[in-house]
Amino acid sequence: MSLTNPVSRLGTLSDWARALRSLAEPVASPCLPTQESEVAHFRDELGHSRAVDEPFLRHVCGLPARAPELKAASPDVALWWMTLDDEASPWPLLDADGTHLIPRSDACQIEIWTETELSALHAVWTIASIRHDADLARRCLVAARWHVAELQPDNATNHPWAIHVFLELWIRSDSPEARLHAESLLHNCLVQRGQPDVFSAIILLDAARTLEGGSVR
Repeated sequence: MSLTNPVSRLGTLSDWARALRSLAEPVASPCLPTQESEVAHFRDELGHSRAVDEPFLRHVCGLPARAPELKAASPDVALWWMTLDDEASPWPLLDADGTHLIPRSDACQIEIWTETELSALHAVWTIASIRHDADLARRCLVAARWHVAELQPDNATNHPWAIHVFLELWIRSDSPEARLHAESLLHNCLVQRGQPDVFSAIILLDAARTLEGGSVR
């Protein structure tokens, strides 16, 4: 799929999974760590690395967990580490107000908060998928619905975090707005190069795999 092949033709989650995989694999696969020692040295094509990279890449690559230092970790980083820990509960980290997942602070720029929130949404959906936790999945859909109503997807960076959660919301709620949100996340990571950057490609690959694994009910 490319920008000349409209995403409006993708009518099911299976269609989307195939499309996301076809976009992601050529870019992501050559760059994925294949062994433990490569995780810490991962950099994208611009030489950037993020605190979330290690737990996210360990999840994507099926590499073993290690004991993380979470004292100063942002909520999304802590939640990604939880994808590797069957015992840890994400609920204490989630906002109790029933809208977005993580607390908002006036001191935090909206772009930074949105990136963190979307990364957290992706992580929590991953936990729900791994554990077959329908309650956690429903909490994610509540947050996704809030995003669609309250935020523009270009408030964040061009990383398509949680694109598959918005697609799930579209299918379950027959919400064209949720689909448009997902389409915007995809468009934003393609528009500069005509293909995703390395980190976005890895995110899309993980989203495709999750869609292929079926919905959490």
